[in-house]
Amino acid sequence: MLRTLDLVDRALAQEANQAHWCRELGIGRNTLAVARHRGQLSPAIAGHLAELLGEEPTLWIALAALETAPPSAARDRLHSTLAHPRKKEQKC
Repeated sequence: MLRTLDLVDRALAQEANQAHWCRELGIGRNTLAVARHRGQLSPAIAGHLAELLGEEPTLWIALAALETAPPSAARDRLHSTLAHPRKKEQKC
């Protein structure tokens, strides 16, 4: 299952220094450590980090928002849809 912490892992694979990413994001130096402890990024940080990594920010913002939602079948279905998008059928 795709999670916003996967985005943090991708960032740290590029540049292992967490303080570097906090400076790039304009956040406090402990913010990413706190996010790891909580198990999720805020939508704003997820979107900004995705932009810095050249990824689609909308996807990561949506995933971050879903991570804050209470558990439900609807949340799980939406998460699955975001993590594994289906190709839209082309109309003739």
